[in-house]
Amino acid sequence: MKLITSLDQLIENIRRYAASGDELADLMAYSRAWYALRTEGRWLLGPSKFIGYEDMNPEIYRRMKNKGLDGRATEKLLEQWANLIEQGHPQYDELRAALAALFARHGKTPNTLARISIVRTDGAPAQAEPPDELVNLLAAVYRRLPATQQSAFRRIAMSK
Repeated sequence: MKLITSLDQLIENIRRYAASGDELADLMAYSRAWYALRTEGRWLLGPSKFIGYEDMNPEIYRRMKNKGLDGRATEKLLEQWANLIEQGHPQYDELRAALAALFARHGKTPNTLARISIVRTDGAPAQAEPPDELVNLLAAVYRRLPATQQSAFRRIAMSK
């Protein structure tokens, strides 16, 4: 299977996945990396292993899902056209609701480890948001802490 090479292919594959959701409902919960496309006032969603390959369709996806489709390769490729939306982002709740609604239409629930990225339709490469002032301040304070306090900070930060 060949990886897609353009934003147009990505958009086409998301639309194809959205149109064939009923055929793939039993496989939805296995997907962790979802990509969202805003179109006609609603979100269309597709998993990376489906949308990252050329000429993907439900029959090929079902046959190849566990035999050669590589989510790491598709996610690495797709990150150039999309931004990961994390908790705290203004559209996070809206996208989680859209994913939950997609699954609910098929009597399913999303994988608890599911993550969603928004496809950038302007064609520009995706760029990480610059860290805000609070993050910069915390990083500066952390760097000035003695090693034992840095260790305690990491332990507390990772436990939440």
